[in-house]
Amino acid sequence: MAKKLDLSESQIITTVGNYRREADEAKRDRMELNKLNYSTYHLNQDWSYKEEGQSKEFLPKQYMAVEQLASFITQGLLDLGDWFTAEAEEGLTPDLMSIRPKEIEKLLNRQLETLGIHDLVNGGIKMAALGALCIVKVGGKLVPKERFEVKTQLKANKFERQLVKVEDKQWQLDLQLVRQEDYYPDPTGRGLYEMHDSWIDFYDLDRMSKGDDAIYDKEAVEKLSRSFSEETPEKLAEKSRETGQNITNHSYRHTVKLTEVWGNILDNEGNLVYENVVCTIANDRFVVRKPTPNPFWHGQSPFVTFPLVSVPNSVWHKALMDAPSMLNRAANEFFNLTLDGGLMGVHGIKQIRTDWLDDTSQISEGIHAGMTLQVGSAAPPGAKVLERVDTSSIPNEAFNMFNLIAQEFNSASMTSDLRSGVTPFRAVKATEIVEQSQTLTSMTNGLAKNVEQKGIARILAKSWKTMAQHIHLMDPEDVKAIIGNDRADAVLRQSREQIFADTVNGCKFRVFGLTNKVNNQKDFRKLQGMLQTVFGVPILAEQFLQTYDVQKFMDELFGSLEIDVDKLKIAEPELEQPLEGEGSVAGIEGEASQVPQANLEGAEDTSPLGQAVEGTEFPESPATQGGGEI
Repeated sequence: MAKKLDLSESQIITTVGNYRREADEAKRDRMELNKLNYSTYHLNQDWSYKEEGQSKEFLPKQYMAVEQLASFITQGLLDLGDWFTAEAEEGLTPDLMSIRPKEIEKLLNRQLETLGIHDLVNGGIKMAALGALCIVKVGGKLVPKERFEVKTQLKANKFERQLVKVEDKQWQLDLQLVRQEDYYPDPTGRGLYEMHDSWIDFYDLDRMSKGDDAIYDKEAVEKLSRSFSEETPEKLAEKSRETGQNITNHSYRHTVKLTEVWGNILDNEGNLVYENVVCTIANDRFVVRKPTPNPFWHGQSPFVTFPLVSVPNSVWHKALMDAPSMLNRAANEFFNLTLDGGLMGVHGIKQIRTDWLDDTSQISEGIHAGMTLQVGSAAPPGAKVLERVDTSSIPNEAFNMFNLIAQEFNSASMTSDLRSGVTPFRAVKATEIVEQSQTLTSMTNGLAKNVEQKGIARILAKSWKTMAQHIHLMDPEDVKAIIGNDRADAVLRQSREQIFADTVNGCKFRVFGLTNKVNNQKDFRKLQGMLQTVFGVPILAEQFLQTYDVQKFMDELFGSLEIDVDKLKIAEPELEQPLEGEGSVAGIEGEASQVPQANLEGAEDTSPLGQAVEGTEFPESPATQGGGEI
């Protein structure tokens, strides 16, 4: 920490206020678009201009597009077995590292499973699609771990067994999704500061200001005992818009607003006073955590941000649903107008001659279907007391415009009617469907790769850096269960500093969930094409069997299909050892004899291998569901 001079609390609060105004001005338009996107996602629209009786239906087109995108990326990334790996840096020997890459992978995977990484990634994709950025805060916390023991005690000259609950605290990785409204980064992109607003119950804040591991100033927290900052109605409305929950009154809980600042702090003249520090201000008035050196050994802020649609030199980028939200609302208007026209065509507008009725009270509650009206003597013979006077119809232009808006929505949200399970209104050729599906799948794969490399891989790297710093606070029994007793004892005997320096400098993470699936599909098609070419020509088949190992080739083929070959192998007792001289001839003739003779003579190949090649199709996977090939 570079410290040139001290700042008073009022000066620190002034500097933080300047940071907030600068960051807030830069993201104002982005936040307005976020409001529109989140309202559309929760099927909310202002219908105050509608007259009574007019339709107010909301089409869930944007909602379904967001769910489809999040499910596609999440399933392709996480639902395919191993989806990431830890690897040693170039030139390093994994076995000589204090914690080997495979052990790092297992330890990190256990923490991620405990956190619920599936829900976190799914929620992060939705936030990025609706609010331009997925913001993840990587940290750790001590959580209680309960275990039960049976103790024997002597009472009244008798031994009694008693069940005792023992509660310890163990360190656990903590990943949190941060709302875009509560995140204030340096809009210039130079990383001077990152700020995060959060609300906490006062009793929690008071607890974190006491004890040996207190992080807040106890005296400053005591000043807050009569100064609480309830969330404003505007802030509550923002959260309600994003979560879809109703606004609740929770003033009895006495919440406190905390503003966390990570980075550098300047004075009013722009001079650097504190470098790479963390500072916390409560209710915009009290410094409850004075500027202190960054507590993380990696020296970075705990935030990891990534967009789905990036804009060069931008901090906030674009949200994928910016255009689809507006198109969804336009589709709502046309749908409601068409629906009103249809209802008008059914019910229509009627006129009634009340002076011809025998008793006008019979229509006081309206006129329903099948109703009989009693007509008085004043009505002329054959005259109609009730008559329709409207000529309502729905013009074809309304349907054409609605279909055009739906088409533009599909294009903007990178989806299609077929992917949504809807039959297109017009006749579509098979070649058009295939080409469209391939294009959409290619674009979606590009987004998924961006998430893997710029988002998830960085989250994994920062998560391990945080774990390595606190590994001695983790549950030792859990560590032993993951990597074994001997290795766990060897690891925990080393210093935290040695583990951190050894593993952080020598380990990198590669995320390959969806990318690996796509590559496997490509590999299978290559192997399939090679089989068709080689075994279609007898001389090539003979040369192939003389040169290459068929078993290894089959393992490679099954590997591209992600099939567990151990489940297909014949059990050892079932293997029959052929007698010497039976079934094959040693040398080249024995190898060549494995090629079906009918195939060598140019006849149709009826062998299991030939049948497996002909007509083989790659099974549809989560990465290709929705139509098309990759």
